[in-house]
Amino acid sequence: MKEPEVTANRCFKSRLFVMLFEDKKELLELYNAVSGKNYRTGWS
Repeated sequence: MKEPEVTANRCFKSRLFVMLFEDKKELLELYNAVSGKNYRTGWS
């Protein structure tokens, strides 16, 4: 018997990402974590 396919709601995932990372400092922190870099901001 085949298991049911699980699908994700792309619209919800996209909105959640935008909501969490609209703060540029948080987005840069995510980028640094994923890329292994250590970029810093010139803003506070």
